[in-house]
Amino acid sequence: MRDDISPAVYIMACRYRGTIYIGVTGNLYDRVLTHKEGQPGSFTAKYGIKTLVWYEHHESMDNAILCETQLKVWKRAWKIELIETCNRDWSDLHNRVEFRPAQPPKRGSISRAAAQRLDGMTGMGKSTMLE
Repeated sequence: MRDDISPAVYIMACRYRGTIYIGVTGNLYDRVLTHKEGQPGSFTAKYGIKTLVWYEHHESMDNAILCETQLKVWKRAWKIELIETCNRDWSDLHNRVEFRPAQPPKRGSISRAAAQRLDGMTGMGKSTMLE
């Protein structure tokens, strides 16, 4: 793995409880900037998705891709619960993003049900959400 890669899974939204987008990247800060600029023809541009509402850093890109794949098949209610346990108001977290590797899990900040779903995902990264 390159030294300048910081794998992360992220969720963006157009508004509170609006359309969401789940993605994976090696540079979260710059990737969110790309979404905010609105690439013509992209899903995020079409639906006005510009707010970073949840993210999680991972130790490897393989783990991040696995997490992204699994989150995409979650029920919408579970995704909303995951977002709201860490970011109740769906505030834009973009300015909180740092280029960093995975951190220790912060399970106390999310609900028991969300923690159980996350624990069921092998290879999950460590939450770096609001502390």
